[in-house]
Amino acid sequence: LVLLPLAFGALGVLWLAETDRRTKATERRKELRAALAQMLELTSIMLAGGAGPETALEEAATRGNGWGFRQFSTELARARNNPNMSPFMALRNLGIRYGVGELEEFGNVMILSSENAATVRQALEDKAMLIVMRDHEHVAAQGLAVGRDERGLLVVFDVAGQQGRRAVAGGLHPQHAGQCV
Repeated sequence: LVLLPLAFGALGVLWLAETDRRTKATERRKELRAALAQMLELTSIMLAGGAGPETALEEAATRGNGWGFRQFSTELARARNNPNMSPFMALRNLGIRYGVGELEEFGNVMILSSENAATVRQALEDKAMLIVMRDHEHVAAQGLAVGRDERGLLVVFDVAGQQGRRAVAGGLHPQHAGQCV
């Protein structure tokens, strides 16, 4: 009879621990989705500024803050050090590991289009736009549109400013003097 309350107590502790674990996992997935949307926004800006797809993706991953961006940077660094893994495979694997379908889908689309650089660029831009729009719709539906992206927007403006400065500097370079009219 004494063991029955102990057994129920142990089950209660296990249930609470599992509930806490699931709640934290859900929060991590949300954070990874939001970071993906921000990273792809930055990637699109860098692509518009003339960066190559992989360079833009890797640079964008280093620009953000938080757990999600650290995961992206770590996975992209792992891919850089593994000749058998593309950055897109690394991101797909990250999506699989954390159960983030958007990230897994993004990686798969990019892997399939990676045979042609122009296709990669277009696929990256298209997928980025779709994921960013989904993120904005989700944020608006949650009533979180104000204030949520302050830090992310600052990063976007910083990157856009750098890309603009590079374009102007490239345009003012003596080699391009005839092109600047």
